[in-house]
Amino acid sequence: MFLAGVLPGILLTTLFVIAIYIVVWLKPEKAPQSIAPSSFKEKLSSLGRAVWIIGIVLMTIGGIGATLAFLVTIMWGALTGFTGITFTLAE
Repeated sequence: MFLAGVLPGILLTTLFVIAIYIVVWLKPEKAPQSIAPSSFKEKLSSLGRAVWIIGIVLMTIGGIGATLAFLVTIMWGALTGFTGITFTLAE
């Protein structure tokens, strides 16, 4: 399921790049103006503000991986006949 999003993601990214290129070519004033380079402290600060979105991405990918691992475990148990429950009868 994760791989099914790769091709559409690449296609969408390419279309965004082409659209931005066309808009800037037709109206150069829409292009961002150059700014002074930022310091390492400013870059680190902006990265700190982006932690929540990075967390969401990691949780999503981790959730997909955990779900797949859970499903594989269940299927393995079903195929091998393992129930996880053992009973011993004491006489």
